This record gives sequence, C-alpha cells and structure tokens, in this order.
Amino acid sequence: MNTKTLLVILAASVIAVSCVAKNQATEPETIYLQQNEQDMKKIIAAHLTLKPEMIGRFINDTKELIEKSRAEDGNISYTLYQNPSDSTEFIFFEEWVNQDAIDFHFATQHFQEFDKTMGDYVAMPPVIKIYDVASEE
Repeated sequence: MNTKTLLVILAASVIAVSCVAKNQATEPETIYLQQNEQDMKKIIAAHLTLKPEMIGRFINDTKELIEKSRAEDGNISYTLYQNPSDSTEFIFFEEWVNQDAIDFHFATQHFQEFDKTMGDYVAMPPVIKIYDVASEE
C-alpha cells in the first residue's frame, strides 16, 4: 500500500470518528477526576452551551433547581454563572460535602425533572467535571 492510499484511509477514519462524536449531541460528557475518595469534599463544574433562543427560559427554569439544591443537606454551594463574553455559555459551579451528597442530588426529583428538559436548552452536550478538593487530602 502506498503513502497516498494510507493518507486517504487515515483521513476517512478521522472524518468518520468526528461525525460519530457530533451525532452524540444530547448525552452529557461526564469526567470524574480522582473519584476514588468517597468522603472528600467535591466540586462540580457543569459547562453548558445553550441555544440562544432558550437563554431567558433556562435562567428562569433553573431558579427552582438552584433553590432546592441549595437546601439539600450535603450542599455547600450551588451557583449558576453566565459568560459575559458569550451569553450562551453557562457554568453550574457546585460544592458538595462528599460523593454521597452528589449521588443523592442526582437522584432527587427536582434534578431528575430538570435533567429531562436539558436537551431543550443546550446546543451541544454539557461537559460535567467532578473534582476532589485537593487541599483537604
């Protein structure tokens, strides 16, 4: 097989993988970092890119989620931030006492109901990262 044929095969493979990745637009990408310590304080950074026409509705619809999440026993803080340079970009920044508190939160009715509507708001899959608080190890 010559070099030109190998390059064509490689390019086709890259394009195919890229197309598959773009078609998975409704499933959030969740990355767990150092999740081996169950009892450590946790931080969640959930990055969302919204459809421009959904921004106002999203902000309004998150008010109840934020209020109820802040009232959960294992919650330390729960805040929604909007990028001032790109109004379609948001971050939920959350602090939890441990992984059990996060698991409980993900199972609550208010989170489940909000999660079901997430596809209505987002323009691409959310990226959710969970961190251990390193200074408390």
